[in-house]
Amino acid sequence: METPRRLPYDPRPEPARRRAEKGEAKAEVKRRELTVRHEEEQARAQVDEVELKRRRLQSELDLELERRRLEQRLAELKAQVDAVVSKAQAVSPDLVAALQAFSDRALTERVAESMAPLAILGGGSVVEVLGRLLEGTSLARALDGNGSKPAPAKIEG
Repeated sequence: METPRRLPYDPRPEPARRRAEKGEAKAEVKRRELTVRHEEEQARAQVDEVELKRRRLQSELDLELERRRLEQRLAELKAQVDAVVSKAQAVSPDLVAALQAFSDRALTERVAESMAPLAILGGGSVVEVLGRLLEGTSLARALDGNGSKPAPAKIEG
């Protein structure tokens, strides 16, 4: 902006000249204020842009950490499932049958011990009394030890 050229003397009256100079000075101050505001706004915009980038990077980092945690948890759960599956595969029908037979024999022994007084009073053997009592049940097979049913016993009395 070019300043107007002044004549060696100003033909305007003195108060008008002062008013014009004051107006020019105010305009220059206003222009400088606007320039400063503009520079401040540009600086704020740069700060905001840097802050936005920082937040974006933090969010990406948080997402990556959560993704890794989830992958780790998924691997743990998969290992647990694999362990349960391998344990379930280890339980074969033969193992179940063996455990059932063992349980039947143990139960038969306990029942035979508690039936001993009754067998003595009845005059027969414990096996005979127990055989009659358990006839038709799966526990009857445990009496003879080889899985076959005992012969029915006769008690006289």
